[in-house]
Amino acid sequence: MTRAAAAAPAPAWRRSPVLGVAMIFGFTWLIGLALAAQSRGLLPPLVPSVAGLLIGYLVVAGAVVATWLQDGSNGVRALLLRFTVWRASPIRYLVALFGFPLIYVAALVIYMAASGAKPDFNAPPVTRFVPAGLSLLIVAPAWFLYEIFTNGEEIGWRGYLLPRLQSRYTALIATLIVAAVWGAWHFPKFLVVPATYN
Repeated sequence: MTRAAAAAPAPAWRRSPVLGVAMIFGFTWLIGLALAAQSRGLLPPLVPSVAGLLIGYLVVAGAVVATWLQDGSNGVRALLLRFTVWRASPIRYLVALFGFPLIYVAALVIYMAASGAKPDFNAPPVTRFVPAGLSLLIVAPAWFLYEIFTNGEEIGWRGYLLPRLQSRYTALIATLIVAAVWGAWHFPKFLVVPATYN
């Protein structure tokens, strides 16, 4: 092999984030669409419903396999190490932790001021999911652990897709593309009956 042949550019599929997106969709939609079909009686119950909890980690699998195909083991190492770097200021962590609850409270205050309605704090929405008599002090840590162990989407969207798009587009355009892909990826969840994702 000559040096010119060794320096030839990689094929387009090796550079394109479409491979990773296709793998992520392929790995996850198989289960998501099967669960949706089962919920509508179109398929016998072949896939246990608990498999839906693991779909986030199939996003990880798709991202890792695509990264390995495109960048080799060093690429996979770099992908996973990206999640051990904490380089934001403490203010950003405070915004990340408390920003959404503050926005929620502000929206509630605006709603009450505009409509004159008073919210019923005796029956918060979480009571629909928590059995009566179970303390929220037990449920909150359990829910936090559930989210950690069942939701690996960030590695696919922010770890794999976003950096590849930002190498071609501005941060805003790349983020909007990720948002559109992320939204489309959730489509099978809207097909499940009863519609728990609305």
